[in-house]
Amino acid sequence: MAIGVVLALVAVVVTLAFATEGHKAPKQHALSPQPVSPGSATASQAFNVAPPPVPPESFPPPPLPPCRLRAVRSTAEVRLTTGGVVGVVTATAHNCHFPIRMAPIALVSGGRPIAGIPLIPNADRTNPANDDAEPALAVGQISFGFSWTGSWCGERARAVRLSFGRESFDVPLHGPQPGCVNGTSDSELIRGTAGGIGEPVQGAPPAWRALTARLTVRPNSYNATLTRLRVTLTNASAEAVSLNPIPTYIIGVVDALGDGTSEEIAAPLPFPSSRLVVPAHGTLTLDLPRVSYAPDRRGFRTGYPITVTFAIAGVPNATATTIVR
Repeated sequence: MAIGVVLALVAVVVTLAFATEGHKAPKQHALSPQPVSPGSATASQAFNVAPPPVPPESFPPPPLPPCRLRAVRSTAEVRLTTGGVVGVVTATAHNCHFPIRMAPIALVSGGRPIAGIPLIPNADRTNPANDDAEPALAVGQISFGFSWTGSWCGERARAVRLSFGRESFDVPLHGPQPGCVNGTSDSELIRGTAGGIGEPVQGAPPAWRALTARLTVRPNSYNATLTRLRVTLTNASAEAVSLNPIPTYIIGVVDALGDGTSEEIAAPLPFPSSRLVVPAHGTLTLDLPRVSYAPDRRGFRTGYPITVTFAIAGVPNATATTIVR
């Protein structure tokens, strides 16, 4: 049930190629991929924050020939969020694989990168959002997330540039852009994650690093079901923290022998964005839906405890115990 392998190589190679002095920027190809209308290749969950890493299941795809740039179809779309916008870039092709050096590398205006918007990696070290690039690249069906935060008073970004091996191409960008605050630009392009088309590919916003979580659950678990699941998020900062984009949360269940799984459920938090705000130096309590662990029940011993874990990207895990009945 795990959702894929984590591949940091894409981010490391591309970030170094873009930002380190002495490395050559990807050559921009004269051919333009075929555009598709905004939203036709993206799903709403792509704008959610990806879940934290889980142990991988490896299902190697069949070997496919390299994709030709002229056969790639692409779209780039942004949506408003707290403090800026979040974006999703998709690239699709048929029966071929993409190069491993493929990722967003710049915002573009007039055919050139906008120098005033630096590209930076997501700095999360606690539960960094899951990056599922490898299997998506292998079948030529991938989406990339990014956030564009802060104030921007410069020229309008017209496209997102994607690296494509040693080359690059520009994907026309649709949607709102950050506004100009006090006449000063301080915006950044923050790398998200990669995944299949429609999968959540946003990273956790930096403000989430002020959050901690506490989980409670009914002390006795009947019929292989977790009930009275409740998570309380505490904000240690002096500013309110919005869980926007909406995080994908994971519930895992394991016993003392290691039986079970770290992912019984992976789903967006089932609440409107307006409710997902943790006040400054305050808390937010959420009652979560019940969770069935029936597929793993046969590995658990009646009368013994199991550990339940709640996890979202950018926030330390929270655990609680219940007795199997």
